[in-house]
Amino acid sequence: MLLTKVIASHAYIMAAFQAAVVANNQLAASKTLASTTGRAKSHKTPAHDAILAIWQLYVALRSSHRSVSSMLAMRLLCLTWLPAQAAALNAFFAAAGPKTGPKQQLLDLCAGSNYGTVPIDRYRLDELIDELASANPTPRPAESPKFSGNWKLLWTTESELLFAVEKGLFAAGPCTGVEQTIDVANGRLENLVLFDNDSRLFVGSTIEPDAADASGVRFNFAFSSCSLRWRGFDVPLPPVGKGWGDLLYLDDDLRVQRDVRGDLLIATKR
Repeated sequence: MLLTKVIASHAYIMAAFQAAVVANNQLAASKTLASTTGRAKSHKTPAHDAILAIWQLYVALRSSHRSVSSMLAMRLLCLTWLPAQAAALNAFFAAAGPKTGPKQQLLDLCAGSNYGTVPIDRYRLDELIDELASANPTPRPAESPKFSGNWKLLWTTESELLFAVEKGLFAAGPCTGVEQTIDVANGRLENLVLFDNDSRLFVGSTIEPDAADASGVRFNFAFSSCSLRWRGFDVPLPPVGKGWGDLLYLDDDLRVQRDVRGDLLIATKR
C-alpha cells in the first residue's frame, strides 16, 4: 500500500514537472513577445513559484526512494510538504492548463466592465488587441460587408460615452445599452445610447471607407443628425463633429477599432 502511494506520488510529480517545463517555455515566449513590442512590464507569474516547488519536490523524491526508511521519509514529505505547496501548484496548473484563444480572453476580460467604467487589466487588454490585430482575418476591413450590421458596445475609452454610462441621463435613470448600426454600402452610421424611462441619445452620421488609405482599414465619418429623448420628450440637438477610425480587428461578430483621438472601441455583433 505504501509502495503504491509512493509510486503514485512520484508519477504525479513527474507529470507536473513535465507540464511545468511547458509553462516555462510559454513564459519565455511571452517575454520574447514583450521585447519585440517594446513593453517592459514584468511577466513574472505564480507559475515561477510553482515550477520551483515542483522541481524541489521532484529532486527530493528521486533522492529518497532507495530504502524502506527513505520511503517512509518520502511518505511524510508527500503528506506534509506537498499540501504546503498547494497554492503554488494550483497557480501552476492554472498557468499551464489549456488556454482559450485571444478573442475569448478579450471577451472575458471586458465582461463585467460596464462598457469601460469598471477598471480592468489594461496592459493585458492591449496585449490581446495586438495579438488579434496581427492575425486579423478580414483584409481591407473598412470595405468589408462584415463591417455593416447591428453592433453592441462591449468596452471603450471614449470619455463622453463613459460619462453618460456612469452618470446616466439627468434624472432619466441609468444607461441600459449602447448600440450602433452600420451600413457601409449606403453610407449610414447610427449611434444609440439607451436609458431608463423611455430616454435615449441618438447620433446619426455618414460613413465611408477612406479612399486614400491603401491598407483599407480606415473609415471616415461625419455627424449628420442628433436628438435627445428624455422621458418620452424629443429634443433636437445640433450635430457637431467628424473624424476617422481604424479597424484593428474584424470578424463575423467582433470589432476592435481606434479613432482619431486614440480612443479604443470593442463591439460585438447583435
